[in-house]
Amino acid sequence: MDIKLAQKDMRAAYVGGAPGVLVSGLVWIAAGLTMIQVDFKTSLYVFFFGGMLIFPLSSVIEKIVFRASSADKSNPFIRFSLENTVILFAGLFIAYFSIQASQGWFYPIMLLVIGARYFPFATAYGNRMFWVLGAALIAFGLTNLLVFDLDMSSVPILGGAIEIVFALILFVQGRR
Repeated sequence: MDIKLAQKDMRAAYVGGAPGVLVSGLVWIAAGLTMIQVDFKTSLYVFFFGGMLIFPLSSVIEKIVFRASSADKSNPFIRFSLENTVILFAGLFIAYFSIQASQGWFYPIMLLVIGARYFPFATAYGNRMFWVLGAALIAFGLTNLLVFDLDMSSVPILGGAIEIVFALILFVQGRR
């Protein structure tokens, strides 16, 4: 399978990646709201277990709402996207241990990790908007760590809002 065909197959099967970005944004916001309503520790559980649901929930959206077909089993980007998940686990490990120094570092560090994780999706989907999304999340995470130091609950809420805006952009791009 050549690269252009593989990218087209990924865009068709995963609706350009938009459902995954949307569900991820909702998980971030849920974690932030949980922090406001309950506490930081519970927000971590919402973030962790909600994160585990991103792929299954986005798959349901793709199949039921968009009636997307499955990706071709020979598509090399399926494995590529799965391998990319290792970045997430390494980042979770780093962010979790950063809590020992400051709870306020967890979500900004996770923004850096998730932002970095989006860059390879530009290749998998053939859409440079994933570079812009990744850069936006990294810039927000770094800005919060180095400059602003926003209220801890604001970081996941605003990070989630960034993802939701980009999910809408990806949906619109996919309709063209």
